Amino acid sequence: MTKKIISFFIDNLILVLAYYLAAHLSVNFLSAPPTHATAIWPPTGISLAAVLLRGYKVLPAIFVADLIIAIEIAGFSDFVAIMFSLMVGFQAMMTAWLGAYLIRRFVGINNQLIDNKSIILFFLLGGPVSLVVPAAFALAVEYWLGMVESNEILLGFLTWWLGGTIGAILFAPIILIIFGGSIQRTRIVSIVVPLSIVFVILVCLFSYTKDH
Repeated sequence: MTKKIISFFIDNLILVLAYYLAAHLSVNFLSAPPTHATAIWPPTGISLAAVLLRGYKVLPAIFVADLIIAIEIAGFSDFVAIMFSLMVGFQAMMTAWLGAYLIRRFVGINNQLIDNKSIILFFLLGGPVSLVVPAAFALAVEYWLGMVESNEILLGFLTWWLGGTIGAILFAPIILIIFGGSIQRTRIVSIVVPLSIVFVILVCLFSYTKDH
């Protein structure tokens, strides 16, 4: 029992630190108006991979890490700031849970993602499908709080949804391959390197369009 408790706290602590670092960098370099979402959100992929590797016990770490980021953005001193921060933490936890559940249910936790069907299902369920409800929830709360206008809802939803989708598609496979054991690590050159290059290109493109 003691080992399980220690393992629980260590897993959650490591994920909080990794998630916070990735989120902090994303907020500072990849944020896009009118919402507080970012065009690319790597923490989505990190949290999804963490839940797939370590189980649902790391969900509290996702909530805490995103809550901290939200507090840094909006504070925690009034009703709007408190509700916004809690929403951000909850939607992050919801995203990771839903993505992991769908992948476990329809792809399989031990699936090595060799055949095309499994790969396509993994990317669809872990990214665009699982992000729909959390993104809609986030925008509904922001609209309720008066943080976005009605004419900004669609753009805000697309920002939350697309940023999380790209983050999941790029970073979940990277984390799973690096920490998934020796068999998975043999795919570093064929998968991790290309995905990393794609991420760098997307960041460069986003930075260019943001400045122009």
